[in-house]
Amino acid sequence: TGVGAKLQRAWLEDCVAYGQEVRPYLRTRMPGFGPAFAEELAELLARTDSLPPLALAPLPEDSKRAEAVIDLGRELAGDRGMSCISCHAFAGERVGMLSGIDLVATTAQRLRREWFTHFLHAPAQFRSGTLMPQFFVDGASTRPELGDGSPTQQIDALWHYLAQGRNVRPPSGMRHEPIPLAVGDEAVILRRSVQNTGKRGISVGYPGGVNLSFDAETLGLNQIWWGEFVDAAGVWTGQGSGQARILGKERVSLPSGPAFAALLMPTDPWPAASRRELGQRFLGYDLDAEQRPSFRYVCADVTITDTPREVPVEGSSRPLLRRSLHFASASDAKLHFRAALDERVTDLGEGIVQVGSSLRIHLPASSFQIRGAGAERELLVEIPIQQGHADLVIDYAWSEESR
Repeated sequence: TGVGAKLQRAWLEDCVAYGQEVRPYLRTRMPGFGPAFAEELAELLARTDSLPPLALAPLPEDSKRAEAVIDLGRELAGDRGMSCISCHAFAGERVGMLSGIDLVATTAQRLRREWFTHFLHAPAQFRSGTLMPQFFVDGASTRPELGDGSPTQQIDALWHYLAQGRNVRPPSGMRHEPIPLAVGDEAVILRRSVQNTGKRGISVGYPGGVNLSFDAETLGLNQIWWGEFVDAAGVWTGQGSGQARILGKERVSLPSGPAFAALLMPTDPWPAASRRELGQRFLGYDLDAEQRPSFRYVCADVTITDTPREVPVEGSSRPLLRRSLHFASASDAKLHFRAALDERVTDLGEGIVQVGSSLRIHLPASSFQIRGAGAERELLVEIPIQQGHADLVIDYAWSEESR
């Protein structure tokens, strides 16, 4: 079938020995048959299959000439050349509707260069009915304006460009059109990675123009921003990679989490362990009639229901974010909540705390302390849980001081 002439020996052995998952459109994984069998079979396939020899030019040693070759390959791969990215993934990202094998992840590690050259000259001879276009008809390129119109120069340039691997400069056409998520009368939720939040990020846009991101991995509400919600192009047009882009310019950061801990003494340092190491669990969330979530999680056998809501502010275009926290426990307990971590954490009186230059937090006046120095000043809230429950309400507002 030509596979011995197509695949590099090391890659073929690895594929047969351990299996591969390089074709995203196939649901069945290539099984593995062990290294001893793979070595023998790869030898037989390489001996059986062959292609006519070709004189293949190496990448020029002169840096300027080499750069010109790479630039030609980049132009050919992009939307102003042969538009390879219309049908193939490129370094884990997809532009077109098709999802062919990734050009960058596999080409130079997987294919023999001779096969690559023969295939581009006449793809239908290798696979009948292939969707791969024939760019070189009767020895002439369909892009005569590039690389002097030489098929040899163009194919060599494509190979050397793709052979750079994941450090390759993306071709023209990889930039996705924005997909802004608009928020109307109901909240909008995006459960994907967003800036400064991992793969288990949950971003929520509320009516009125206040938004947040909650990290379900670290159990922390770690960002609040005002204005537009997010651009989802980075996560809706790729293959599991990328992240959504925050559109609002007025953004503040909160501690990444875990946000709650059971400290023995208020002077104890905040735990460095992850929420999993602390035994904390995320329980999911419930939605109200306007699709606003109430997050639920467990810390030290205390079940926490965390319900953020938008609250309009008279005379201001920016609503504040009100966070209502309910704590339920089978016995009396005490938790501490790290509400802020910043170089500047200042008690303004009457339960109002300035964090940085852009955030004001309003909480019960007698419940918190500010500790630490330098960049590690913490706003710590003590939460006694008696007779099985407790409640805490915190307001977050954009501070006009930053203007």
